Amino acid sequence: MPAPSSRVPAAIPIAALLLASSLLATRTLAAQGSAPAADAASAPPAFPGASPAAVYPLAWRRLARQSCQLGIPDALESALRDTRATMSTLDAAERAPAERTLDSAYAAAVRDGGCRVLARPARVVIVDAFEGHPWGAPLADVGSARDGTYGDDGFLVLSRDTRVAGGKGEAVYTFTAVPGRERLVRGRWRLPVKHRERCGRRWLAVEGAVLAAHPALRVARPSAPPDERASCDDDAGWLTTFRNARTSALEARMSLARDARGRTTIIVDFPGLELR
Repeated sequence: MPAPSSRVPAAIPIAALLLASSLLATRTLAAQGSAPAADAASAPPAFPGASPAAVYPLAWRRLARQSCQLGIPDALESALRDTRATMSTLDAAERAPAERTLDSAYAAAVRDGGCRVLARPARVVIVDAFEGHPWGAPLADVGSARDGTYGDDGFLVLSRDTRVAGGKGEAVYTFTAVPGRERLVRGRWRLPVKHRERCGRRWLAVEGAVLAAHPALRVARPSAPPDERASCDDDAGWLTTFRNARTSALEARMSLARDARGRTTIIVDFPGLELR
């Protein structure tokens, strides 16, 4: 590891201030229902409604990677201390799960090679396609612009029926919206839960389907997985993220939502090319 320069000691407090600002901005945007575009290798991706338990491990990885690249001694531990210092504004209900996921992220990084891997991550994509269509695939491989909807965000959205873990649902494709050059950049499953009292069973089945298709992914949760007998009324805090063990990049994110008819729906987001 290269020796730290004379300016390195100032890097950590400066980075911590930047980290705190980033977290505050991320949580504010999440509360407003918008999320900034970000590169997964340089900034924590934000999702609408992102919880501290999801945001803080991502922010720690960012700070740890920068500290490793600067050659700061004990970079992972220093980044962990600085990240914890920014958690003082959280209430107890938020802080406990955030600390657990932060500790899990730290332990995983140490296990995967520490600074050696974080400072120079391999650009390996595990989830490289959606519904059999690789990222960057042309619109013509899936359907036509007539079947989709152009949004104000500059993307074309196209939906198709799908079946996941034995249940019916909807596959939502997102393409860049340049006419004639539309390319697949991300995907989403929307999977309604038919029986409210079997929410936990359905959740675990969908989670298993993602892992069966991509066994190299690592599962991260802010809390214990739901019991298979848990009902939709017990859905608070259900979240699973699927991470790339070699790069720590987010490959998929699974959460619960309500559709327009009020039905509980399992959402699985595949960021695709959007955050890479």
